[in-house]
Amino acid sequence: VYVDLAPSAMKLYREMEDDMYIELSAMTSVEAVSAAAASMKCLQMASGAVYTGEEGKYEEFDDSKLDALEDIVEEAAGQPILVAYHWKFDLARLTRRFPAAVQMGSSASIDAWNRGEIGVGLIHPASAGHGIDLALGGNTLVMYSLQWSLENYLQVIERLGPTRQSQHGLNRPVFVHRLIAAGTLD
Repeated sequence: VYVDLAPSAMKLYREMEDDMYIELSAMTSVEAVSAAAASMKCLQMASGAVYTGEEGKYEEFDDSKLDALEDIVEEAAGQPILVAYHWKFDLARLTRRFPAAVQMGSSASIDAWNRGEIGVGLIHPASAGHGIDLALGGNTLVMYSLQWSLENYLQVIERLGPTRQSQHGLNRPVFVHRLIAAGTLD
């Protein structure tokens, strides 16, 4: 699902990409000290926020991906959706937009998901890569923010993927939506 960031957000993104520096306000600027750091900042910005350099502090500047996810949730008409996020600020923003969403991680949340008690589950690919079976709870995954790790990407898909579905005797398709900010490193 291609998402167009707001023009003001794309302007900031291009400045980071080209200059490795942006000013978010008179008091807040963000600088990348290397090309690798700039690419990470650009990936953050594709999600609509960026860490400012102060411990855990971030600035939000675009809600386009949140809006696109909201459309997917509405179109699912009550079917469970698992949302994979990368940044801690993604988790904060997602739980603010979807207050009933549950962060997947404990055995209790996994069991509740598999019983169909969770409408929107939030999962970090690095913490759910191996051994977790989420196939009974649903068959739709949204990759909210992308990252560089192919292993994490493939493993989080397989938590409810076709192999897991068939292991449970379920003959249903698996839907993977990738929210991609158009014209960015996404």
